[in-house]
Amino acid sequence: MNAATGPEARPVAAWPTSAFFTPKKTMYFNGEPIEILHMPSARTDGDVVVHFRGSDVIAAGDAFSTDRFPQFDPARGGSIQGAIDALNRIIDITVPEFNMQGGTLVIPGRGRGANAPPAPQRGGSLRVETTGMRPGYLRKNGLPYSENATMTEYFFTHRAPDGNQWLTVTQLVRDPKYLTQELRLELAL
Repeated sequence: MNAATGPEARPVAAWPTSAFFTPKKTMYFNGEPIEILHMPSARTDGDVVVHFRGSDVIAAGDAFSTDRFPQFDPARGGSIQGAIDALNRIIDITVPEFNMQGGTLVIPGRGRGANAPPAPQRGGSLRVETTGMRPGYLRKNGLPYSENATMTEYFFTHRAPDGNQWLTVTQLVRDPKYLTQELRLELAL
């Protein structure tokens, strides 16, 4: 929530009438228990996920999307770790039905709704840091790198909306001798 002054100030009528300062707020509405869960540093520092316990539905807002990678806004308190933590929290409170069909319905901020994801999808990433490399070339007849270069590789597995599984490899190369900025290479398999 922006402050009461400044270029992005919200009118007083748009301010929430009921706020909470704990990780979770519970209420009972329309014959159903509801949990409002704060997701600190997800897309922003003000994201919440609403769990309708009786209906077994989660309104995830912008903490979850089925049509794009997780997004976060550091200027508004978001972080990649906060986005990952929010997704893992959503996975923790979903309950799948038989053979991963049915179960908790997750309504994303964008894209189509999703049933409870299978637990093995969690943690589909790996980070590899390589230092002390022998001088060489990043590509044949390409950019050289020195013995001071470091390479960080990120391996992510993810499932596309059509159900296909993908592996994305991102390489970040830093070399104080030959590169003035970080070199980023990406490959999706």
